[in-house]
Amino acid sequence: FPGNTTFLRRQVFYLIDAGLHQEAADLGRTYLALAEPKAADYAAIGTALRQSKSYDEALRFLERAHLQFPNDGAVAKALAQTWLERGDTLAAAEILARQAERETELLPEAAELFRRAGQGVRALALNARVPDQSKKLKQRVGLLVQMRRYEQVAGMEDALYRVGLYGDEDVRYALAYSHFKGGNFEAAEKHLQALTRPELFRKATELRRLMQDCADSRWTCA
Repeated sequence: FPGNTTFLRRQVFYLIDAGLHQEAADLGRTYLALAEPKAADYAAIGTALRQSKSYDEALRFLERAHLQFPNDGAVAKALAQTWLERGDTLAAAEILARQAERETELLPEAAELFRRAGQGVRALALNARVPDQSKKLKQRVGLLVQMRRYEQVAGMEDALYRVGLYGDEDVRYALAYSHFKGGNFEAAEKHLQALTRPELFRKATELRRLMQDCADSRWTCA
């Protein structure tokens, strides 16, 4: 049955399942040229090309698919991942942000990509729409620390406590550091005392040393 492309499609997916990404990509080109592919076909073959490091070719497949199936989440996510692995974090962020308008669970990932791309304001705007309060506030702490908005982090203390994030030692260290930067060493120490993880305990020791230095020579921390 030479006109039945179902067999060819099945071969492509067998190769993908076997981890033979380059072979799957080669056969996938043939399949896409002969058949009327679905969005899932483009996403799978584009992913196979990405995994075989053929980024430019994967992008050609996936950008075409994104135009043809603009609302398909699998295509959008495959395209964003390809841009990310190719080294264009901002392009990946833009694509994922558009898809997050339809899939709100993607908002934290889109915000994180904007953060990595150096677009802090846009990351904060997306973060503000994250429905999960705990996830939103923890991510917001990281964004504000990166942007050196320490007063805003310190001002989140009550909100972080209400959603149960005082049990997260990374959050407690971020609060301690933010209070330190604001000169409130007593509040910083309160959070440092909650740290038990070895790497954070070492950071706490160093922060205490800095606070002592500041207490001894206030002008050095101005």
